[in-house]
Amino acid sequence: MLGKNYFILFSLLLISCTASNEIKSEFSEDTVSFYQVLRIVDGDTVVVKYKDEPEYVRIIGIDAPEKEECFSSESAERLSELIGRKTVILEPKSDEDRDKYDRLLRYILSDGKDIGAELIKEGYARNYSRFPHLKLKEYEAFEQKAREDNLGLWRECN
Repeated sequence: MLGKNYFILFSLLLISCTASNEIKSEFSEDTVSFYQVLRIVDGDTVVVKYKDEPEYVRIIGIDAPEKEECFSSESAERLSELIGRKTVILEPKSDEDRDKYDRLLRYILSDGKDIGAELIKEGYARNYSRFPHLKLKEYEAFEQKAREDNLGLWRECN
């Protein structure tokens, strides 16, 4: 009987979470949450629905080509293929919430993948080592491999 009550409680909780536009994860709002991608700005910036408002998010640890640079449209298109109009997990940086342009700084996870890492691995973005972050060494290794394999921007822009 007790198991049935837990099942009903869990079902009600699940229904109440999925009915809202902002689906909460098991973590607090200050750690990891789920958000709807509204649009792709460029290869390292997206707009998500955040607290019922559009919010710019800069992906931590990557640097994609800017609009005037070689491979910028390919980078933005690849990001769109990976997360366009999907619900994603935003994982914050522990020591910094926003950049100088007031964009949220977040790692973006979707379908079990670190999107920043995927973009670096495939040659659509560089490791952004200017600012320290938790995945810096991992991203450096991904960039080195993409360079060695002459992928994406490493093939087209050098």
